[in-house]
Amino acid sequence: MPINDAGVIELTRQVVSVEFIGELKVEVEALYAGEVIKKSVLFDPNMSAISYERCGMLFCTLGITVGWSLFKESYGDPAPDI
Repeated sequence: MPINDAGVIELTRQVVSVEFIGELKVEVEALYAGEVIKKSVLFDPNMSAISYERCGMLFCTLGITVGWSLFKESYGDPAPDI
């Protein structure tokens, strides 16, 4: 897994699309002492904000930050009612 000089994991895909009525599920999988550890964190979509959750593994805690921004499917589509 690529890690930069600041110790931050560089994800291969940094942008995803989530429907406003859906949710974003971030799954983490790591190998520790020969055992595969799997955890997941759920985020509710937001129009524009920063969401942060912690994902506790057996050997560490990961901080997951999501920056939200709203975009329209096409030029003529109205923004969702909130």
